[in-house]
Formats: sequence, structure tokens, C-alpha cells
Amino acid sequence: INKAIINAYSIAKSNNNELPSPITLRRSLKKYYDNNIDYAKHHINPVCRTAIAILRSYKKNNKKLKIIKAERLAMRIDSELIRIEDNKLRITIRPNEYEYIPIITKNKKYNEYSKYKISEVLLTDKKVCITFITGTDDKPLINNNIIGFDLNFKTIDYTVIKDDEIVETDTIDTSHIAKAQRDYARKRTKIQRHIRNPAKRDRKLKEAKHRQRNVIRDRLQKLTIELVKDNDDKTFV
Repeated sequence: INKAIINAYSIAKSNNNELPSPITLRRSLKKYYDNNIDYAKHHINPVCRTAIAILRSYKKNNKKLKIIKAERLAMRIDSELIRIEDNKLRITIRPNEYEYIPIITKNKKYNEYSKYKISEVLLTDKKVCITFITGTDDKPLINNNIIGFDLNFKTIDYTVIKDDEIVETDTIDTSHIAKAQRDYARKRTKIQRHIRNPAKRDRKLKEAKHRQRNVIRDRLQKLTIELVKDNDDKTFV
């Protein structure tokens, strides 16, 4: 991802700070990827999409571009490289080489969702998230009434498409969530500076981290419920 970010930044700087599309970025990286990256070729697609998303979000929030280092262990995997076999997620690493990850099927709707086509998989260092493409005859997935979201640090941008036409675009302010992140970051810094006892400092840091996680989860949960209620007549994509 970091190589893709550097390439995208270089392309943008030579084009009046206009970020390239993921397709353009993929073309610029193809030779390097083929010669240096020992993975299936399709893995380059989510790499390019992620790199552009990172730079686009930074540019929107900071009104400028810079090379951002991706440090979080997370990667999206295209549907062409994944399938479900015997309640295990099979991920293609290289041609004829696979990694199998057991699926926890406790989700009450997993059996229903797993009948549909996989959309995308998100891999992190702690969990694997699977998304499915679902739709019914009463509520078609395409060409009727769909809504898509672009998640940023301080905003959520969304677009509503009905009958193949864009009928609404808007932005939801999420700066209160970003503010909570910053506030707790300052609290942890303050704890590290002023509490000299290592045991007490570690305990206070863990408490602050736990509270931060609960606050952020609560606000995200409330926002998610609100979005679903306000758009219960639409298909989310």
C-alpha cells in the first residue's frame, strides 16, 4: 500500500494535485507489482483503491496532499480471490495456493447471507469481515433505489441513486466522533507525562483506552441505527 501511496502522490503532483483513479494507479504499478510482489495479480486492485482512499481522505480533511504511511494491518480482498468452502473462507494467495480461515457462524443471519455472492472481505490483525451482495424481487439491488457511503475521518458523504440517476448527494458531519478520538489521545498523553508510577500509569492508560473504545462504539452505533432508519426504503451498497 505504501508503494501505491507514493506512486499516487507522484502522479497527483504532476497533475495539479489531482489524484489518479485506482485504474490509472494500477497501470502505473503493474510492472513493479509483476516483478516484485509474489502474490496473485488481483491483489493489486484493492491495494490501489485503498491507497487512493487514504490520500483522498487526507486531502479533504487537511486541504493539501502529503505522503501518508499506512501502518494499520488491514487489507481488502477482491471477490475474485475468495470463496466459502465448508464454513471456511478460502483466500487465494498465489495461483493454486490458498489460505483457509474458519468462519464463526454465530451471527443469526449468517446462514441467510451466505447464500449470496461475496462482495468483499476485510482482513485485519484481529478479525476478518465478510460482506455479501443481497437483494430480493421486492427490493432489487440495482436500478431502483440505492444509497452508497464514503466514510471519512470527519464526515460521511453519501449518494442516492434511483432508476440509474443520482437524485441526492449530501454530507453527514461526524466531527464529534473525531473530536472524541482527539480528546482521549490528549488524555493519554497527559497521563504519560504526569504519572510517574509505571503500574499506575499503565492502569490509567488502559482505563482511558477502554472508555475511548466504549464512547466511540456507542456513537458509531447510534449513527448507524439512525442511517438505517432514515433509509429503510433503500439498498445499501
